[in-house]
Formats: sequence, C-alpha cells, structure tokens
Amino acid sequence: AKEMEAKGHRPSGPLRGYKGDAWEGGHREPFIVRWPRAVKAGSVCDQLVHHTDILATLADILGAPLPDNAGEDSFSILPLLKGGTAPIRQHAVSCAASGIPALRDGQWKMIAASSGGGAFNRDPKPIEPASEVLLFNLAEDLGETRNLAAAEPRRAAEMRAMLERLIIEGRSRPGPRQSNDVEVVRFPKPKVAGKKKGRTGG
Repeated sequence: AKEMEAKGHRPSGPLRGYKGDAWEGGHREPFIVRWPRAVKAGSVCDQLVHHTDILATLADILGAPLPDNAGEDSFSILPLLKGGTAPIRQHAVSCAASGIPALRDGQWKMIAASSGGGAFNRDPKPIEPASEVLLFNLAEDLGETRNLAAAEPRRAAEMRAMLERLIIEGRSRPGPRQSNDVEVVRFPKPKVAGKKKGRTGG
C-alpha cells in the first residue's frame, strides 16, 4: 500500500484501508446494475446494500421464496432497483481477513477492535482516542479518522449489543434462530504483518 501511494496511486480513493480490511476501503464498492426493463438509466441509489443481498434479490426476481435456513443475511434490493428509496436493511456486518468484525447501522459504523480495522494491522495512521471499540459517523467522516466511541458511549454500547444479538441469532433477516457455521470470535486480536512461521534447520 505504501509503495502504491508513494507513486500517487490510491486504489481506495478517500476511503481508509484496502481489500481484506474492516475499514471502508476493504468493503465499500460501487454496485452497478444494467437492467433496461426495470432500472432507470443514470439513476443513483444511496441506500445501504450488501453483497449477501444478491441471493434474496435473485430469488425475488424469480419468485422463489428462500427457506428459513438459507440467505439468513440476505434482503431483496428489488424495490431499490425499481426506483424505491426506502431502506431495505438498516445494518450490515462485514469482516476483515483477520476476523475483526465491523457493523454498519445506518451511517454509523463500529469496528470491534481497539487497534484498528486493518486485516494485518498494516494501517500506520493512529486512532485517537483509543477505546475498546472504534465508532465512526460515515456521513461526516467517510475516511474513518475520528473515533467517536468515547463521545458516543451509548451508541457504542447499543451497537455492541446489536452485534452480539446478530451473532446469537445467527442471522439478520427475520426468521428462526440459526447456528453459526463457524466459531465466532468477538474481539480477535489483529495479526502482525511480516511474522510467518517457517522451518529451521539444514
């Protein structure tokens, strides 16, 4: 990343982080759709969507209801494709490659880590003030530079509780509780880049 930026190339633009990070630069991407019969050319939607929503959207288009144990985090974005403006989801969970989870709730974002959202702790920019979780208002701070966890303790606590509820329920789409298919680590410690295990000896 440093080498690219030194040559004037910033692949994430104004966003912090890169692919594999919990930062916005690791997950936020443009979603471009061409569907002349349904999507108005040149239209723009600013609602929160997630890549998991593709499953429910395709099922909706095909008229094939999803069973309760499939697409537990998938919401149909078909109303948005047809020009709707009402949110189809309020929150979304993403994870860094290191396992650090991030939770979006509207324009608010919490990263469940104290040292940053980098996949391998490779982000050199300090986060101030330090706190157990990181909290950002993306509407005012898209670059995730101002940690508001100390200034917004109630919101931080609510988002921590929301993340825990989603983990326990095993889903974000309404339906019966599901088991998580992997072991969930609430606050994983970031990996340090450059440390690899290798064999010794001749």
